[in-house]
Amino acid sequence: MSNKSPTQQAWISLLLMKAFRQDRLLVASTNFVSKVFGDDFLTLPELNLSKVVESESNSSEPIMLCSTPGYDASSKVDDLAAKMKHPYKALAMGSDEGFDLADKTIVAAAKSGSWVLLKNVHLAPAWLVQLEKRIHNL
Repeated sequence: MSNKSPTQQAWISLLLMKAFRQDRLLVASTNFVSKVFGDDFLTLPELNLSKVVESESNSSEPIMLCSTPGYDASSKVDDLAAKMKHPYKALAMGSDEGFDLADKTIVAAAKSGSWVLLKNVHLAPAWLVQLEKRIHNL
């Protein structure tokens, strides 16, 4: 394999891992992507939420943040709201009472200009469809 380019070596390694050591496939895949696209390809810059809010959003369009499993991004929103001195309410979704409270809070926030942070919305996919329709009617 020594006369092969680094990309070819990484590809062969990836194929061998797929065939014989699937437990190491993620590491081999990461190595392959790094060899083909460069080390910086897999490194994402940290999101500047303040910049997004100030330059890319307005009061008539909600911002949706999706985080990876095991990571709670609400602390970033807490910090930003405190920094900007902007009132907001955080609500945990998952129960019928939570849905009703979220509906009322969103309507009130749309009138007052405050923020609403809905947590655990993955627990309410059917309610999200209804929420989208309500937001368009605000």
